Amino acid sequence: MLVEQSVLDFLAEVDKNSAAPGGGSVSSLVGALGVSLTRMYGYLSIGKKKYLALDEETQKEFESCFEALTQYKDSLVHGIDLDCVAYQEVMKAYGLPKETDIEKEVRQQAIAEAMEQAIESPYRMMENALSAMRLAEKMLPYGNKNALSDIGCSILCLDAAIHGAYLNVRINLTDDESIEKWSQKADTIVNESEKIQKRVYQELLKQL
Repeated sequence: MLVEQSVLDFLAEVDKNSAAPGGGSVSSLVGALGVSLTRMYGYLSIGKKKYLALDEETQKEFESCFEALTQYKDSLVHGIDLDCVAYQEVMKAYGLPKETDIEKEVRQQAIAEAMEQAIESPYRMMENALSAMRLAEKMLPYGNKNALSDIGCSILCLDAAIHGAYLNVRINLTDDESIEKWSQKADTIVNESEKIQKRVYQELLKQL
């Protein structure tokens, strides 16, 4: 499994004459790093003097966001391998025999199912990264001001993960049916991500 490799081994795996792991797996890793940075911001905030001066409801919401981030981190980590598997299934489907009509039908069905997974995998990355971005933005005003650059980096990582996964969705939209099903939903996520990234980045620049 890719997630069990060292950083250097993973880099070497990407730096090969092979299409997988590729942009999808890397995007998922970048997203997981973004969530990890957001949680670091939480760790560096909770319990500090200025944090304890916040009202109880604000602290409760901050800690709820902090805890909720774990599920998105886990999903993005899972996506590192899942995207690679999805690509392998596509290649496997294209390699099926196509001599007879029955073989052609079986092959076409396998390709359709594999392509659906190859689209869904990066799309789920986009969803998870956007959910994490929303939580990070909620946490931003109440955290440790000495760690603002870290949560800023987390937002940039999550935005990059969304855009990278988006490209992987787009490249697999090969027919009208898949375009109709996925294109608008993916565009909506990208648009919100860009708005959050711009809003947070500009706010951080004012404070740093």
